[in-house]
Amino acid sequence: MARRILHSAWQSAQGLLSCNHAPDLSLVLLLCLACTVLLSSGCGRRETPVHAGIRDQVLLLGNGSEPRDLDPHIVVSYNDFNIVVALFEGLTGIDEVTSLPIPAAAERWETSSDGLVWRFHSEAAPAGATVIP
Repeated sequence: MARRILHSAWQSAQGLLSCNHAPDLSLVLLLCLACTVLLSSGCGRRETPVHAGIRDQVLLLGNGSEPRDLDPHIVVSYNDFNIVVALFEGLTGIDEVTSLPIPAAAERWETSSDGLVWRFHSEAAPAGATVIP
């Protein structure tokens, strides 16, 4: 009995594998169209996280852990300090060669004769800054 079932299954499999009739042309065209659509969908250009960040004005910064605080006066962790430095540009910077102050956010500055009053000047507000008169 088992031998007869195996023989019948073998004959059925051979019948499926040997095509005695020509395939339907519309089925072949549909299969080709489906393959073309699936293969071409992976060829599109994708937006990188950097380009999305520039478009949405989002700072992407690799950090080891979540920051505890971003208040420049409270930050104690080196990882948090890296974020603060990226977020807040100072009015001046330091020249790496001479170690003298150089303009950064402020284009120029003046110091009073007694050294107690410093006046910083900037022609244009930085991108994303809120100007309060």
